[in-house]
Amino acid sequence: MSKKLIPNKFFKENPLEDISSARATLFMITDELNEIINKMICEDTEDELIKQDLEKLEEEKVKISNLKNGEEVFNFIRKGFSNFNMSILREKVLSIQEETIPYLLRRYRTSQLDKFIEAVVEIISFADMKYTDELYNIYKNIANPYAQSMACLVFAVQKRIDMLPFLMSEYYRFLELYPDDEFCEGPLVAIYHLCGKE
Repeated sequence: MSKKLIPNKFFKENPLEDISSARATLFMITDELNEIINKMICEDTEDELIKQDLEKLEEEKVKISNLKNGEEVFNFIRKGFSNFNMSILREKVLSIQEETIPYLLRRYRTSQLDKFIEAVVEIISFADMKYTDELYNIYKNIANPYAQSMACLVFAVQKRIDMLPFLMSEYYRFLELYPDDEFCEGPLVAIYHLCGKE
């Protein structure tokens, strides 16, 4: 399905929410805002609280550098970490994809932890395409509708135009099943991104 087959009225009739988890996550994945803010913080280290925060960030970086497999990555994310270190975590996991991503995908199927879901989405968005295919293969077995919704962003970041029919059907499915939640925003944001409409 070509993106040209999506009628223009679709976007008029289905506007994006101004603020949603899906939009925020896509922004974090596709923008290097964290790096910019991190550099700004590093330039002003006079404040004692900022110095303490920088020390904590450095400790996290050391922990990230020592991660060796998917289980260690999962436990690291589960315990919580600074968003400023997300790009460093992503690069570490991508450097050992074979040892980490299959495990992360298994945990993704049952996870209820938003931070883990969002981190995996960012990681797989930059991973080898075979993991995008694997995410699609396990999609119907993902228990958490939020995790399903956010997984749709991976297909957009990986520029999978072939996924447009799937994303359209997911958008309408979420609208029908969860009319009071924002789960439909995941596939909708993905559609907008793939079609260059954001």
